[in-house]
Amino acid sequence: MERSRFPVDYTNVVNAFRILSLCNVRFQNENLSTYGNKRLETLLSHYGSAKKTQGSKDVPAVVDAEKCRIEWNFVKELVVREHYPAGHVAELWKMLATHHSHEVQNSIKLCQTHLCCLLIKMAVTEVLAHRIKLRML
Repeated sequence: MERSRFPVDYTNVVNAFRILSLCNVRFQNENLSTYGNKRLETLLSHYGSAKKTQGSKDVPAVVDAEKCRIEWNFVKELVVREHYPAGHVAELWKMLATHHSHEVQNSIKLCQTHLCCLLIKMAVTEVLAHRIKLRML
């Protein structure tokens, strides 16, 4: 049996973050209510429930899953109605955080988590590139 470098559960979560760009939301006229819900559920299964560490310590949920589902529907409708910049994660969520922070608090936390993951990935990539460069010397 071939072993993957990264566990499937984690790659599914990382891939699910793509939904936060809402890049195709404007083309979902009749399917708007279900758009992105599967990927949102993947994120909520990871960040919307309490966990236990290997040392049996409790780690609270990052977001309130039920509120996040409600916010997600609000965000989709808002982006379509107000022509917010779908497809541009940073721009879109900056606008949402500026103008709708009280209505989408949990969704903003998910986006912040996504940005933290990206920063960590960039840092790790930089370290690995530096290590490879050192080996070549």
